[in-house]
Amino acid sequence: MANCCVKYPHEASKTTFGVPKNIEERNKWENALKTDLKKSYRVCASHFKDSDIKSTWESGEGENKYRICLKVPKLLDGAIPSVIIKKDENCQIEAKRRKVNKVLNN
Repeated sequence: MANCCVKYPHEASKTTFGVPKNIEERNKWENALKTDLKKSYRVCASHFKDSDIKSTWESGEGENKYRICLKVPKLLDGAIPSVIIKKDENCQIEAKRRKVNKVLNN
């Protein structure tokens, strides 16, 4: 399983997406994530809106319409990471979790 290239602590999704090969699109991703991205990097689904991710395929019309869940979700064309997990907020949440776990374990 590929890891999310966003380094600050966050609850990474199992689903990851490759960095765009198109330089203009990659620059948009870098600006959104505020980091430099290599071709081999992957970004987890936690950084995208649900509406940016296609997880089903539909075909047919009316009574003949059916939907199939995709085994591997796909990003819609032009999707840019827009769910930015704030470093400070996430660190505070992690610190609270450790404190609660410490209290529970004692």
